[in-house]
Amino acid sequence: MAGGVFVGYDFNRYLGVQADYDYIANVNYTTGGSSVTGAQSSINANQQILDLGVIGHLPFGLFADSLSGLSIFGKLAMGYTTTSFDGGTMVSSGSAGLNTVQVPSNASSFVPVVGIGAEYGWSSVGVRAEYDYIGNTVVTNNSQTLMNVNDGLALLSVFYHF
Repeated sequence: MAGGVFVGYDFNRYLGVQADYDYIANVNYTTGGSSVTGAQSSINANQQILDLGVIGHLPFGLFADSLSGLSIFGKLAMGYTTTSFDGGTMVSSGSAGLNTVQVPSNASSFVPVVGIGAEYGWSSVGVRAEYDYIGNTVVTNNSQTLMNVNDGLALLSVFYHF
């Protein structure tokens, strides 16, 4: 399950800025079993993303008056993500052979956020459908990389223009 809120300001019909907060709850990661130890792990995670970026609109009203409420948009942002893990271990291979590594309680990093979507508005109210790609957060323990966490979010939103 995911949810979020966004606020923004349009400088004109084509360009604006937007800040987003997204919360992704109860994502379950399962690691494959080790052929040597048979160990398999299931890790539960919650993720929060806060980003700020530029949004560009292409209003279809430029092409036909009957499409004046419809536009497509693209977003390029920089975000900060925090992922909290509910325990778990992973099997990793190193110079000493296979060993079990504890997953840290959280991981955070700055990530790129890229989005694309379409919106339709009536007066000051509208609906928006978009897809956002949220870049990699590297999860480490004692300088050993355990996994990379990245997300693709499909969002359906309702918005209000002031």
